[in-house]
Amino acid sequence: MAVPNIDPLWQAFHFIVTAELSEDKVAKQVLRGESTRASKLTSRWKGLKDKLRAVVSGCAEQLKLQITAVCDESLAETEGIEIGLGTDDYRELLNSAPAREGFAGTGPGRTYAYLLDQFISQSGTWLGFGQAYQKTAAQCVLLLQNCEEVEAYIGQLRGQQEKEYMKCADLIILVQKRIAELPAEPEVGGILQPLVQGCGKLLGDTRNVIDLCTGGMLEARCRRLPFGFTDFAADKDLITSEMWPLIAFCQEGYITVKELWDSLQPPVFAALRAKVTVKYLAVLLEDLGWPGFRALLALGAADQVKLVARWPDLRTHFLSKCPSGSPAEEVLQWDRLAVTGELVDGWAAIAKGTGLEIKLPHQCTAYGWVTINGTRMPRAFSTPSFATDLACMKHCKQELGAKPTPQKMEAYFAELFGACAQAVAAWNNNDRPDMYPVIVQGAVARWRIVVGSNGSRTVHHIDSGYDKSPWIGH
Repeated sequence: MAVPNIDPLWQAFHFIVTAELSEDKVAKQVLRGESTRASKLTSRWKGLKDKLRAVVSGCAEQLKLQITAVCDESLAETEGIEIGLGTDDYRELLNSAPAREGFAGTGPGRTYAYLLDQFISQSGTWLGFGQAYQKTAAQCVLLLQNCEEVEAYIGQLRGQQEKEYMKCADLIILVQKRIAELPAEPEVGGILQPLVQGCGKLLGDTRNVIDLCTGGMLEARCRRLPFGFTDFAADKDLITSEMWPLIAFCQEGYITVKELWDSLQPPVFAALRAKVTVKYLAVLLEDLGWPGFRALLALGAADQVKLVARWPDLRTHFLSKCPSGSPAEEVLQWDRLAVTGELVDGWAAIAKGTGLEIKLPHQCTAYGWVTINGTRMPRAFSTPSFATDLACMKHCKQELGAKPTPQKMEAYFAELFGACAQAVAAWNNNDRPDMYPVIVQGAVARWRIVVGSNGSRTVHHIDSGYDKSPWIGH
């Protein structure tokens, strides 16, 4: 900054005022009484440190515009006073380094302190800086308070996350033990190997997902968020955007594992032993595994007996329409056709099928189907560049509303498919993190999508608002 006055004393004043308005000095003035609090928080939140620095810097820059006025007023304060300093003292001061340790005990340091205390601090403009410091201090305190609220909210969510995780993880251990007991189940233990394998895989897949949804991951992600620390509601929304998939996956994982637990209890097998022919049940389990067993349990008692009794006669025809590996929801739809009327009626119902199918986008392969209002759409799907898991699209029926037309279902799925492709592209471009949440705005709806686990290009969640989806009324 140019010094407009050649008077040596004026230049000395300018040197001191400029030094006093450095960011470090202004920060000390502004954060007086809050320095310990600020130090603790900024050590954990780099974003807060940057915000505080920006506020302090803004204050300092505004005050520097008034340096000339302070110097002029300080010089006026010296009129008629014998200062006792000469040109050499001022020159020595101008060549000194006030920030250097021990400066106060040096000759220039004593000159600095004398001129600051006796003249500069009497300037009206300088005294007015106090209001600017107070205003800036209030801004900084607000930043600190909001940061503390953010920390508290993250801690609250981390506690909730860890609770949901442990609830699911503890039940997984119980189900693992129960699966190991299945071969010893009276009369049917020898036919339950398909359940041991299928349930074990489902349990392992669930554990792999929830192990990526820890409280530690939640906190690590939150520390990378661009918090403003000025609007807690906005910062809370940022946290929620990171939180919801991690907690939701543990909650959904628990539902999956609880279903396994309930379905594999001894009374379930005792009831089946009393109703069905074990050797026919063995064939059904070998053909359809855990999804077939889960679908069987969803039927009424009479239909369970009918399906198992008919299975040897229907299986080839049934599997040509609903192959092994199909999800339980699809198996159940074909089961209900298979138990229609007499055996010949079951044959005819399977031959007719479960309804129309929507047209799929290019390079989209369905993995299982779900029937909605007589029309089938994929329960899961894959493409050359990514795939969905079997659970991520379970909200589709809710989001399509009552009695959707085939055209609406096709348009809905096309937008869902495109949103998934965009989300996977975003995941690829952001170093492929685990459980990466992405928001994609489609022509109709705003999609929330979660992509990636252990480097795999898997979509684990997608929704357009559940019961508030724009697609319901579209």
